[in-house]
Amino acid sequence: MAATKAKGSAPERSPVVILFAETRGFTRTSEMLQPDVVFARVSEFFALVQRAIERHDGEVRNLMN
Repeated sequence: MAATKAKGSAPERSPVVILFAETRGFTRTSEMLQPDVVFARVSEFFALVQRAIERHDGEVRNLMN
């Protein structure tokens, strides 16, 4: 994958890792909890993953859920 810089500059290649993660039993659990609790747990999960990535000099560019 190529990342681009400012408009008019030459494209630059950089290494990219794409992480797909799924939580076991999420659908069933989310059906039993209040939406605000589900949102809090998902937010906590993303925060934990992001901190781990950053500890290894990684960068989170996009989250999709």
